[in-house]
Amino acid sequence: MYATAHQRRRHVWTYVSGGSESAIYKSTDGGANWSKLENGVPSEDKGRIALAIPPARPDRIYAMIEGHGTYRSDNGGASFKKLNDDYTSGNYYVELISDPVNPDKVYSMDTWMQVSTDAGKTWKSVPEKNWPKDEESLK
Repeated sequence: MYATAHQRRRHVWTYVSGGSESAIYKSTDGGANWSKLENGVPSEDKGRIALAIPPARPDRIYAMIEGHGTYRSDNGGASFKKLNDDYTSGNYYVELISDPVNPDKVYSMDTWMQVSTDAGKTWKSVPEKNWPKDEESLK
């Protein structure tokens, strides 16, 4: 199992996203014990972290780390490699979704949807022309 922690502070007058306690964790015993994954993960303060694990390649982990970019592990979290500086706003959005068949295809869900077809190296916007034009067609 994998989990993330997001250190943040929110008040009416301010919002601080990130800190030294934001991290990625892994458990191999059903959640009884957790280890912090640090090899290749930025040591500086991090914001919200989104994770995605492709079902077709469960040793791969995509991580989009607010304030730092997109990272990938191909060895179950033993080490991560930075792919680019792309990340989404951690305030409300940070969701990664892997394609169930193609482990090199991953979606970033934000106000706008993006897709990477090269294992997280580059991102491009998903065109809106295929989206429903009215609320009635969403039902």
